[in-house]
Amino acid sequence: MKEESFLKMLADTLELNQIPSGYYSLNGYAEEAVCMASYKENGREKWEVYLGERGKKCSLKLFDSLKMACIEVIERLAESYEQESAMKEEFEQSCEKCLVVIPASTSVKRQNLFQYFLKSKEGASKQNLKQG
Repeated sequence: MKEESFLKMLADTLELNQIPSGYYSLNGYAEEAVCMASYKENGREKWEVYLGERGKKCSLKLFDSLKMACIEVIERLAESYEQESAMKEEFEQSCEKCLVVIPASTSVKRQNLFQYFLKSKEGASKQNLKQG
């Protein structure tokens, strides 16, 4: 899943739960806010979550996974265990909706994904015609 998708799902989850946008930054440092930023290490994308305080990164945690960094942001912003659980569930459900399930026997690495779906939809339509 693309970085933008995770960040949009996180932003939507926070907005839905009425977390004020001044309480967090999903794009780097912000004063007195929970912050998330990406950085490169050995050519790989990594993520950090921290509290921006007096120009410093406090309570810094590092992640290899953007999804886990998003969950950390939720944990830090939730005002109660119930709210944390609800936000995590909403975020996870958003993530699941965005996942594309492709049969393991199908090689789509070199194939255009849109073409794959067109073919599978076309095949399903032909099967429905045969059954009907």
